[in-house]
Amino acid sequence: MKYFSLVIVLLLISCKANNSIAQNPCSIDYLHKLENAEKLNDRKIFLFLENYNNTACYNNVEYSQSKNELLFLLLANHTNQFLSQLERIYNKAKILDELASPVHDGINIEAILNNVEAYDKYPETKQEVITALNTAMQKYN
Repeated sequence: MKYFSLVIVLLLISCKANNSIAQNPCSIDYLHKLENAEKLNDRKIFLFLENYNNTACYNNVEYSQSKNELLFLLLANHTNQFLSQLERIYNKAKILDELASPVHDGINIEAILNNVEAYDKYPETKQEVITALNTAMQKYN
């Protein structure tokens, strides 16, 4: 019975932790979980991109910076998935603006650009991303 009670308490704590992320859309913990995930499926990438326009977090500088860095990390490390999911996003303007404006110059835009150029699907979305990355490169040159 003692073990059963312990399991119930742990489950309640776990549920409360998950709810706090849902209640706080500006959770840096959520971004870190995505960043450190061993496997990212299309759904997780789509949800990240779909919620990119969330205006509730604009005033949170640390969150905005982490979100921008994660955007580039996902594009660099999961190029095919990123572009295929970006194709599904109705309003890409904010994402493309962010890709044209990295938060720091430590992001290897040229390598990301090479990955995107090698992608052979969704030519319109691919071109939009290439244009944004070229803008970013011009800002740092």
